[in-house]
Amino acid sequence: MTGLDEGPLVVLAHGFGCDQNVWRFVLDDLAARCAVVLFDHVGAGRSDLSDVLGLCRALDRGPVVLVGQSVSASIGVLAAVRARSCSPVWSS
Repeated sequence: MTGLDEGPLVVLAHGFGCDQNVWRFVLDDLAARCAVVLFDHVGAGRSDLSDVLGLCRALDRGPVVLVGQSVSASIGVLAAVRARSCSPVWSS
């Protein structure tokens, strides 16, 4: 995690065939305004977590803004739907 210790938590999730380096051009600007986590999907980059909801629960920071590129946008929608039925991880 990088950026501020308080305020909104933004999770950046890359698309298929990429890793967290896809966010390198926006990371500094976002980190000046909020807390930022770069999420690598399993099999890409340095991830050891199986899903983005597991990451959000582990961070235990309250509401999360997920920014997904490509297929991660769909993963974000599915995660938000799933989170509504299992824990208050996502803000509505």
